[in-house]
Amino acid sequence: MPVQPFVPPVYRADRVFMIANGANEIHRFDETILTQEGSTITAYWQSWRLNLEHGFEYTLEEMQLLYSADGATTITLSTSGDGGNTWTAILGDVATTTIDATTGDIRTAVAGFNVTGYDLRLRIQFTTDVAVKIFGFIPKLVKRGRLRANDYSSP
Repeated sequence: MPVQPFVPPVYRADRVFMIANGANEIHRFDETILTQEGSTITAYWQSWRLNLEHGFEYTLEEMQLLYSADGATTITLSTSGDGGNTWTAILGDVATTTIDATTGDIRTAVAGFNVTGYDLRLRIQFTTDVAVKIFGFIPKLVKRGRLRANDYSSP
């Protein structure tokens, strides 16, 4: 007979993820936990390929981010031109972007980039424990027109 793992009443069942391993140990992941063994947990989100036209080189010049935040905080925006192997910070060597508290409203943050590549991606790293909701992003891409050699197939 299967046995359900115990979830303390202070945790909402729809916000807890549990897995079991082969040693009959159960691991609980809870979105409200912000530290692990005394160290702050950092999280990031990575986009899919921004330049959807396969094989052509593009430059990412600017990114508009649509967000809401429970409080003022900083996030780190970076981009990759090679599918996520290397990452470049926003222009001016500024590591973070400050976003304001929105009290439920959706706001826009703009960051400048100058990254060229065949597989552009955006990464957002959340550097504090303030809840930030990302509703979308709008990249400003410039097509360079260079086609990668021997790459005529579609994605």
